[in-house]
Amino acid sequence: MHRDYRELLEEIKEITTVDGFVSACLEIKESMFFYERDLMLAAYSASLELLMVVALLSAALKGKRELLKAQTEVERMVEGLFTELEKFQFPLDIQYVVDHFAQGAGLQTRLRMPAYAAMMRCYASNAESAEGDLDSIVQKAHKVLGAVGPDVEADLNSLLGRLGAKMLRGARLRSIWLKVSPPRIQMVLLGLQTLMNNFRVTPYYNYPLEDIAVERQKRRKVKGNVVSDLGVFRNFRQGGSGHTDLNTALSKDEYDHFFESLFSSFEHLDVEPDQHVVDLIIMILEARLVNEDLNAGFLMRLLVYCNRWGLSEVSDTVLEILAELDFEDPLFYECWTLLQSFAGKALPAMRRFARA
Repeated sequence: MHRDYRELLEEIKEITTVDGFVSACLEIKESMFFYERDLMLAAYSASLELLMVVALLSAALKGKRELLKAQTEVERMVEGLFTELEKFQFPLDIQYVVDHFAQGAGLQTRLRMPAYAAMMRCYASNAESAEGDLDSIVQKAHKVLGAVGPDVEADLNSLLGRLGAKMLRGARLRSIWLKVSPPRIQMVLLGLQTLMNNFRVTPYYNYPLEDIAVERQKRRKVKGNVVSDLGVFRNFRQGGSGHTDLNTALSKDEYDHFFESLFSSFEHLDVEPDQHVVDLIIMILEARLVNEDLNAGFLMRLLVYCNRWGLSEVSDTVLEILAELDFEDPLFYECWTLLQSFAGKALPAMRRFARA
């Protein structure tokens, strides 16, 4: 069945009215063996976000003007839903669900939307090929979030959009970034990974996507618009299929398993790190500069590894962390002990820090 992006927008319109929201939630609830409010709302948001991005993709395949029109329409409909939910007087049980949606899954969707729009603009212009790998983009996003200025949000969404565009092309997100990134970034990363997981189980799009010129050529060959069956998206709500950001699935490599092990053990102390591990350790330590809630036990284990391996390359970042800690903080002692263990190797970093 050939579907124009306008029909996808109509489907979004149907579930972003007050009645549509309630009906969609009831459909999801009916598909559950055991009712769970947060899962129901996460499934609604995941369904809506998938529809949004597929509509934007379908529009992008037609052209940049259509993409802009679709983006404007999607934003208007989603914001309209929140306006209506806020004004409407519901029975107590529905109001309870609405309040949790507005403060939880719904708020996350609103905050993810600019990154999704940036992702599609980036994909449509093939700009994602000019960026580095996903790890370096996450690192840049952390630094942008730690900056001060009026353009932080725009710059952050632009970076996360480029990251999303790379994920559309098949780039893999490391699980560690979902654990150490600050909530503002973690929320978008969770949304992007959930989108990719749902793309995998959505027919007709053959995830990962090829570049937009190739994708357009595919559609010309079938002499129609983007091939899409709205039943797929309805089944997401009615059949309980698909993924939400509460059950995020990621593929992992040996580096992911190594860093995840740091949350519970020291099983890799005798393993010699390669340069990629060192680079990732520095990126993770930098995340602490913008995420004070990063698991302290994990960080301390990471510092023990740095000590064991003599990784003086982390000195600059450890000094920055040290400058932000209270003297009584246990992490302060661990950072100071680590720098002392480097002896003279940490001096260049100390000089740079003193001059900064």
